Amino acid sequence: MQKPKVHAPEKNWNTSPDPDLEIDFMDLADVDQVRKIEKASFRSPWPRSYFVQEINRNPISYSIVLRDPSKNVVAFCIAWIMNDVLHINNIATDPKCRKRGYAQTVLESMLDLGRSYGCIEVKLEVRVSNEPAIRLYERLGFQVVSKISKHYDDNGEDAFVYARAL
Repeated sequence: MQKPKVHAPEKNWNTSPDPDLEIDFMDLADVDQVRKIEKASFRSPWPRSYFVQEINRNPISYSIVLRDPSKNVVAFCIAWIMNDVLHINNIATDPKCRKRGYAQTVLESMLDLGRSYGCIEVKLEVRVSNEPAIRLYERLGFQVVSKISKHYDDNGEDAFVYARAL
C-alpha cells in the first residue's frame, strides 16, 4: 500500500465484503489494466498520462483499485480531497465483471477513505444517460443537487451533479 499523504487514514478503509477481493491504492503497475477498463467504459477515456499524474503528481488525488484473487484490477475509483469535500472524478468496473457489486465496493471504500481524512460531503458528476451509475448513486443515498448543460465535450451531453453527506 502506497500513498502516504500528510497523515495516514484514521480508520481501516480498505476492507472488501468479499475476502477474495483486495482494495489498495493504485500504483503505476496498475495503470495499463486501469486504462483497458477506462477505454472499454467511456467514450472519451482519459489518456495514460492523466492516471500517472493522479498517482505521482497530484497531492489532492486518491486513486484506489479493486483486485480479484489473481491480482487483476476489476474496478477503480479516483477522487480528490479538497478541504472537507471528497470529489469523485472517475469510477469504472471492467465490463466483464459488472453486476457483481464491484463498483459499489470500490465506491464505498473511497467514501470510507474520504471520511478517514475528515471529509463531510462527497460530490460527483454523471452523464444523464448513465442509468446504471445513477441507480448505484441513488441507492447509496446520493441526491441530484444540480444539472450542468452540455458538460461532456464528446457529445454535448448534460451531467447531473450528485452529492451526499459522509
